[in-house]
Amino acid sequence: HGAPDATPPQRTIRRLTMRFADGDAVYRRRGPWTRDMTDFLEAEHGLIEGGPYRCDLLPILWERCHG
Repeated sequence: HGAPDATPPQRTIRRLTMRFADGDAVYRRRGPWTRDMTDFLEAEHGLIEGGPYRCDLLPILWERCHG
């Protein structure tokens, strides 16, 4: 992700992370390094392994027009 190192910054750094997924994306656990986020998404937002990658925290930004 381009982070230079793990040294704590000497000043405030603001970051924005954005993730986009196709409409038919499914939720998959990635590994132990994501355990905190995985536990949060499952317990607080009801995501389940193999289920749709959708919840209040991960909104649909736009729907594709079929026409």
